[in-house]
Amino acid sequence: MHRQRLTDQDMKFIAEELKTNKTCQSINLSFNEITVDGVKYLADLVIVNKTLRYFWLAFNRIGDKGAIMLCSIFKNHDTLYSLDLSSNEITDQSMNVILEMMKATSTLKLFFIDTNKISDQNKERLRKVAKEQNIDIGNLS
Repeated sequence: MHRQRLTDQDMKFIAEELKTNKTCQSINLSFNEITVDGVKYLADLVIVNKTLRYFWLAFNRIGDKGAIMLCSIFKNHDTLYSLDLSSNEITDQSMNVILEMMKATSTLKLFFIDTNKISDQNKERLRKVAKEQNIDIGNLS
């Protein structure tokens, strides 16, 4: 579903459909037009989907509110392996919740958050936690 120009309204329908799919392990919604409003629907999906391992949402516009919402939920998710929030207008405001999620989610091994508006100081914090938790964060630029 990546590169489909999907909007927040589309997320409502997609989330409803995928809530009943108990075998869905990956969702790729990268390169769409999703904002925090669409994340609200996706958050409901993540709560009920206990098999989700790969969640890619790169190159959207979820911002800090969307990142905080998702990371708060993923903090209690025990199957997530890969999360991509690259290029989503995320700033230092959501960094504490993101770092908490990284520490709490023992299954998370790949986390991409590059090309956001994160300070050098917080990039260092991300690298430190990633190293401690054995999470590959790729090229954090």
